[in-house]
Amino acid sequence: ALHNLLSAPGAVSFCSSSPAAVVLTVWPSGTGYLNEVFQWIDASGAKVMYSSHILLTSKIAELLSVLALYDGEEWLESNCWYHEQPLPDGPPVGPYAGAQWKHALCFRGPEHSNPHAIVLDVGSATVSLWSAKYAIRSRLARLSGNPGNSCIHLTDKQDESVLAQYHSGKKRNLEGGMS
Repeated sequence: ALHNLLSAPGAVSFCSSSPAAVVLTVWPSGTGYLNEVFQWIDASGAKVMYSSHILLTSKIAELLSVLALYDGEEWLESNCWYHEQPLPDGPPVGPYAGAQWKHALCFRGPEHSNPHAIVLDVGSATVSLWSAKYAIRSRLARLSGNPGNSCIHLTDKQDESVLAQYHSGKKRNLEGGMS
């Protein structure tokens, strides 16, 4: 078992104040292979600060998690990538068809489980997780039979403007943006 260096509130504080904070979400399509994910993290040199299953008790909660993690992506509404990974029952219909499609891909598996969130400190990482994520996605795809990009989600790399504001003494606030 992993030892959490931070409590859940501590992890939130770390994520809102450190440019080295990254959240890796392992979707239910990949949670059967958490050992492989942790081996990949260890090999990268990143440090696990917090790790926990996220209890989602309804399909709408699952769908909202997809909408939150992919906020701002045009495909959430348009379903423009459906042709790359079609579903057995055909494309979703209705509002947020893209989010419904991604939900169907991410919440697969023999037993319906919950996502697993891992808060990382990449300050000591020896490789870029954003470049290296394709290797773990490929491994998870082979192991699970699910598309690799539906097994894990990695928060986007902090852009230069966010880092510059952080280094100038400004910090992210919980409402979003910098304060």
